This record gives sequence, structure tokens and C-alpha cells, in this order.
Amino acid sequence: MIFKELYTFTGIEAVILLIMDLAKKHRRYLEKRLQDPELRSNFEAESLRLESAVALLKAREDASLTQRELVRRVDVPQSTIARIERGKILVSIHFLK
Repeated sequence: MIFKELYTFTGIEAVILLIMDLAKKHRRYLEKRLQDPELRSNFEAESLRLESAVALLKAREDASLTQRELVRRVDVPQSTIARIERGKILVSIHFLK
């Protein structure tokens, strides 16, 4: 950590520097861990599931739709939409069409 720089900043600047330092450490840690092929595969699958969740939630909110309104349009159970948005299931290409 860059403690010297933290003392020259106050408030939000110090917080930003601390977050940047933590993010850098996290990236290095992750790069080392992802050398394991099994962990990499699991990480990529989880990332895809979460990216799908965020994409669906953002698209629904951008369209100003509630889950209930989206359910009526796509004809799937509300529980399915909720599970996708929570990252519990992966969205298929067929579903997106």
C-alpha cells in the first residue's frame, strides 16, 4: 500500500487511492489463482451467469418494466426471471430471443 500518498490526501482522495490499491492487489491475486484450469473454468462460468443477470436486470430497468410486466411479455414464470436476475441460472440464447 502507498501509505505516504494516503497522508497527503484527505477524504475522498484517500478512499479512492485505497480502493485502487486494493483492486490492484485483488487483480494480482486473481491472476495467480486463475492459473488453475478447474478454478478458471468455474470462475468463467460464474462470471457468465452474473453478467447475464446484470444484463437482464439492466435491460428490464432501462425499459421501465417490473418483473411482472416482463413475465407477461416473455411468457416465463416470474420465479425464472427472479432467479436469472439473482445469478442463480444462466440465460440461454433461446431465452434472449
